[in-house]
Amino acid sequence: MSYHRLHLRGTLSLRRPSTASPQHLSFSPHTPLPRTHGIHVATLHLASHHPHPLDLYSSFAIRAAGSLGIPTSNPAFLPTTTSLYTVLKSPFVHKKSQENFERRTHRRAIRVWDTDRSVVDLWLRYLKRNGIGGVGMKAYVHEYEEFGFGSEEIAGLSKQMERPGRDVEQIAEDLVQSLSADAAADAATESQGKVEGSTATATATDGGEVVTDVQGKELVEGPDDVVAGAELPAAHPESEAAEKPKSQPQLKDGGEPAQS
Repeated sequence: MSYHRLHLRGTLSLRRPSTASPQHLSFSPHTPLPRTHGIHVATLHLASHHPHPLDLYSSFAIRAAGSLGIPTSNPAFLPTTTSLYTVLKSPFVHKKSQENFERRTHRRAIRVWDTDRSVVDLWLRYLKRNGIGGVGMKAYVHEYEEFGFGSEEIAGLSKQMERPGRDVEQIAEDLVQSLSADAAADAATESQGKVEGSTATATATDGGEVVTDVQGKELVEGPDDVVAGAELPAAHPESEAAEKPKSQPQLKDGGEPAQS
């Protein structure tokens, strides 16, 4: 048996250590409410890395259910899962110096019977609001329906599927009409642009002739040169008449003009 040394006001005294185990907060034994019809409506799963807070919260959940008139089972012990971790103490040459750690997860399960869904939701909200740190909670809630609910579900889904079909058909028709109108407009614009912007490409010959395009515009040419697309302003008819030399009348021997 070892002793602890305590210094009290300069004096040395020996005291035998206490062998009593630490006391944890706990509830008195509680008996859940009995089942009336035996209809399973929910299952509450609790998990924690420490067993004492888990047992405390399990007892609290059972007592809260009894206050609300909810028949429950006693907390059932689920298998404990163990996780092992290996961590290096130092890298590089000291890699062989490692530490092993273990983490255990304790679990409990509480089954709920013969209770309305609204009451179960109220109980779960109360437990969530008054939760304990380090204790996780997960609930599986079951719902029961009358026979024939599947036909009603199918009828509702079929009605919902009919409406989108009509909408899709209308959208497809509108899309086809808009695309056809856009294609017609593009074709008209392209044809008009071809008529307005078409020009003749001229190739000069050795004689240096003047070539005009479809719009009456003259193209610049010269001997021994090739000019393509070069445009000059069209000649005016009056200017052509002014530039054209007039023919001189022929005179007879007496000086009178000859009649043609």
